[in-house]
This record gives sequence, structure tokens and C-alpha cells, in this order.
Amino acid sequence: MSRGDKNEKPRLILLQSYNNTPLQHWNKRIRSGRVSQIIDQDLQSPVLEITSWKSSQTYITSPADPKKTLGIKAPYLHLRVKNLLKNFLFNVLVLDDRNVKRRFKASTKVKTALSKPYLCKVPLTLDSGWNEITIPLMEFTKKAYGTKFVEALIVQIHANCRIEKIFFTYTDTILYFIITRVFKKEGKTNNNNNNNNNSSHK
Repeated sequence: MSRGDKNEKPRLILLQSYNNTPLQHWNKRIRSGRVSQIIDQDLQSPVLEITSWKSSQTYITSPADPKKTLGIKAPYLHLRVKNLLKNFLFNVLVLDDRNVKRRFKASTKVKTALSKPYLCKVPLTLDSGWNEITIPLMEFTKKAYGTKFVEALIVQIHANCRIEKIFFTYTDTILYFIITRVFKKEGKTNNNNNNNNNSSHK
């Protein structure tokens, strides 16, 4: 999971909410909210809910150890989150080919993209219900900073949202295959009033 674990390749799946310990590789920071595992009525399965009156004050960070980094070279970050109709943001810290750490901040409060030397703010628009968000880190790094993506160091998810899964893939083709395989049946049920949504976990 993290670079500090020698002789282990980075695990691509950072979070699966239906596991018994979904935050095994995450650290929680709670100031004015909560982070809890609940049953989502649409999916009919456990999900992780992060809520706070101020999104910046409650969040989870991976890896859990602040002295370590993820070291994940897969350039596609995928999040499956539910829109709670409140402010929501997440951060991704990456390393580029100039050995410089760059941060991407995606937020529903941001209206237009803004790029600075070490921070790029990205507008985030969510549909109602569950959303599948894909962040092409290689492309984002090139467009925002004019450099090449090397690896993802830290992922940080803030309130307000529900999370079903967070993972990385090496290619968009593999990403499409995973989405199709995992959520194929659910995609059909969404057209039928979300009946049997729990088929995505079989």
C-alpha cells in the first residue's frame, strides 16, 4: 500500500466500503463531523459516509502513516461517491518528473480551473445519486504543470460524500473493463428504479 512497506507492490485498491475494515490504510481527521460506515439504501450495502458542516475539517487520508507515501504509478484514479448535495472536495498529491510534488484539489465549490506552481484547483460537478469519477493524473499533470506524472503520493477525501470504492488503474482500457465487470448489472438496474443494486458486489 505504501512506499514504506519494502518488497511489496502498491495495492491498486485503496478503499472498499463493504470490507470489515474499510479504513485499514487510512487515517481519520474529524473536527466537526463524522466518518462512519452505514447502509446505503440505493446500493443496499455498507458504504463509508463522511459528513461535516465544513468540508475542510473532516477527512480521511491514505496512507495512514504520514511518514509514508503511496508510491502508486498507475495514472488513473477512480472514485465512486454519492452526492449528498453539500460541499465536497478531495486532494491528490503527485510527484512529477522534475521531482516536484504537485497537488490537485477537486471541489464542488470551485467554478473554474486555476493552476499555480504547486496547486491546481479543479471544478467538480456531481450528478444526483452515485457518481463515478475518473482522474487521469498523467493528462492533468501535463496540462496543469507541463511535466510528466511519476506517481501518486497521497489521496485525501473530505466531507461531504458517501464512498463505495477508491482505486487506481494503469490504463483507461483496464478501467473501463473493471467498471463494466463490476457495475454491469447495476447499470441495468439503475434504469429500473435501482432494484437489486447490490449485484455490484457479487
